[in-house]
Amino acid sequence: MSLSRENLAKLKKPGFWLLLALALCIAGSFLANMFNTSFYQVRVERIKIETERGTLSALLYVPRGASSEDPRAGIVTTHGYLNSKEMQDAPAIEMSRRGFVVMALDIYDHGDSSWKT
Repeated sequence: MSLSRENLAKLKKPGFWLLLALALCIAGSFLANMFNTSFYQVRVERIKIETERGTLSALLYVPRGASSEDPRAGIVTTHGYLNSKEMQDAPAIEMSRRGFVVMALDIYDHGDSSWKT
């Protein structure tokens, strides 16, 4: 398969590569959202918890069908040193997909959590 001069000239234009890059970014963002919600089986909410020591930030993963009428067991996860709640995405999504409500928590001074000053 050979490229004609006309097709080869199109590949050398920066506008072509910009459009291709934008299309790949949009497609990647859509697929990341689909993965993060286990193809809309899990609702992900950002929450803040005010304590006497500061503010804790968390991601709450709620499986489809969970409600006050249909309560589910809960799991709280935390991250390791120098990480944040987003590092718990894959296990939190899987546990939520299996029916658990999961809270992935940032400990103080990590991610979006902070100490009171």
